[in-house]
Amino acid sequence: MALKGDPRYLSDYVEVLDELGPAAFKVKYRGNFLVGMGLVGRVLERSSTRRTLGTSSSEELAAAQALMGRVYPIRKAPGARPGPMITLGQSAENDLQIAEYTLSTHHAAFTYEGTRLMVIDLGSMNGTKVNDQAVLSVKPVHLTDKAKVAMGRLRFEFMSGDTFFARVFMLLNGANVPVPKV
Repeated sequence: MALKGDPRYLSDYVEVLDELGPAAFKVKYRGNFLVGMGLVGRVLERSSTRRTLGTSSSEELAAAQALMGRVYPIRKAPGARPGPMITLGQSAENDLQIAEYTLSTHHAAFTYEGTRLMVIDLGSMNGTKVNDQAVLSVKPVHLTDKAKVAMGRLRFEFMSGDTFFARVFMLLNGANVPVPKV
């Protein structure tokens, strides 16, 4: 396998798990992750009983496809400024840089309160939501495993290391194979 740095997509992590095995994989990829789920779109009413998600261009569809299964480990970037916050936004100054026009330069930050991972909005223009609840810039929100996180028009699923491992293991082996306790 010729991956440089971290794998980028769930499919890449599947290859790494197959190569390393479960124990080595869990040691190498512990921590927390955001996994891309797609874009927040407009719901269009088609009739009183049917609704659909609308997109306005092939560029939006390409952006949604590029985000699907994209993995962002939540950790400080190498050489990052010291401090407890792990920042996310468009700027290269962030620990997690995502070049997306609906994200602010410094959009949100993650921090730990004890062992609990918290997210806070940094006064972004397009907001941050966790499970459809707005995150305010003055009050961090605890991220629970499998929480749905929206930033700008991007949607993610938050996963703990164990949940992330289980997802990758099931993609490799199928849902009928028990996930090993490693």
